[in-house]
Amino acid sequence: MPRWHKEIKRIHGEFDGTYGSPRLTAELRAVRRRVNRKRVKRVFGIAGVRLRRKVRTTVSEPSHQKVPDLLQRDFTPPAPGRRYVGDITYLPLADGGFLYLATVLDLPHAVRRAGRSRITCAPSRWPTTHAARLAVFGWITRYNTRWRHSTLDYFSPTEYEQRLLDTVLLAA
Repeated sequence: MPRWHKEIKRIHGEFDGTYGSPRLTAELRAVRRRVNRKRVKRVFGIAGVRLRRKVRTTVSEPSHQKVPDLLQRDFTPPAPGRRYVGDITYLPLADGGFLYLATVLDLPHAVRRAGRSRITCAPSRWPTTHAARLAVFGWITRYNTRWRHSTLDYFSPTEYEQRLLDTVLLAA
């Protein structure tokens, strides 16, 4: 067993078992461990988390006017702060009600996707509104400051944005 096995286990637990071998490898490399993703996967035998099945919550009325596609399906703006999109997700409560989590995304550079269906700390239903809010706050904080994104070369959104800002300031 490699010396860093306990470190893998700690990181995996820190992210509620949601980190697979690519992100675990990135975490280990960030602390100067020379590791290979395939070896991390083989040694620890980690299986990724599967997201829940989607529930259709909105059914459009066919007779209503369609909303225009202002982006014309082009999600590749020339720079940050040029195009934003919104999203909403429903957070089920034990009493049968829902909380609604609305997010705004700056495409494509800032991927602060504040949880969506990836809120893996989510039980099938939260017991109270307070419990749901605390879990979402914790997830959003960790997601933006610690979660390593494959689309951002395995940097967290905060770290990626700081590097982008540093690059822009150096070029000025």
